[in-house]
Amino acid sequence: MYRADGARSAQLWAICAVHVDDRANDRIMKARGTCPAQTMLGLLLSFDANGVPHARHANLVGWPMPKHEWKNLQQKIADAMSLEMRPEA
Repeated sequence: MYRADGARSAQLWAICAVHVDDRANDRIMKARGTCPAQTMLGLLLSFDANGVPHARHANLVGWPMPKHEWKNLQQKIADAMSLEMRPEA
């Protein structure tokens, strides 16, 4: 995931074009979801802002075990997100 705070939409799509899209396999991100960091923190997840492959990159850590509990948290995160479709290039 990428931290969006303080970035403009065009900046985030540029990061996506370089670090997320896989043009060789025709896998181009069509949309992205954005939500407040508090959403994850409220679910007792946290961030490892490792900056790889980009300075805004972070891993979401603290997922519960067993793994079958992940879907519930993922749904709560998705519900908190706002959807932005990728502008036509």
